[in-house]
Amino acid sequence: MNAIILAGGKNSRIGTRKALLEIDGKQILARIIETLKPLFAEIILVTNEPEVYQSFGLPMVQDEICGEGPLGGIHAGLGASQATYSFVVACDMPFLDRRIVEYVQDQVRSLNGATPACIVPRWEKGIEPLHAFYHRDLRTLIPAEVAQGQRKLGYLVRKWGTTFVDLDQWAAENGVDLLKAFSNVNTWAEFEQAQNNSGKK
Repeated sequence: MNAIILAGGKNSRIGTRKALLEIDGKQILARIIETLKPLFAEIILVTNEPEVYQSFGLPMVQDEICGEGPLGGIHAGLGASQATYSFVVACDMPFLDRRIVEYVQDQVRSLNGATPACIVPRWEKGIEPLHAFYHRDLRTLIPAEVAQGQRKLGYLVRKWGTTFVDLDQWAAENGVDLLKAFSNVNTWAEFEQAQNNSGKK
């Protein structure tokens, strides 16, 4: 399995590259890479600014379907990945929790011949399609969805056929803070909150 990090967003709400903001002296993207590296054969970065992220040493790919947000990024990432399933994650999640990624990854490994299009975590706050596994065949479906004006990832994962992995009970039993793990940084207020949460278990 491979991992795909989406770093091609416009960062319009925060006005700077979220992936490069630092929490505890380490850039968010570096924190994500550090978490994913032991779990995946390859980590692919989707970005339309490869010169900005060259220092991270990852294979990079640019959007082929431009201006379509995460959907275009998933399409590009799946095109660069040779794995049957790839883990897709946003670049602005400073507290990505290895235990959650491994738990969902284990569900992918135990599919027993089934091939759902997506394997997506679900908890009391909703689903997490930008912290999920996608089958490589989805790449062929995305252009048609875009052509029809359908860009809502939450809708599409349900349409395509998804295995949902419920986390609430598992997290409670294992002491995993889902609210922290799934938090992201879209605004300066959220960045300040992340800085405040960085030292909390």
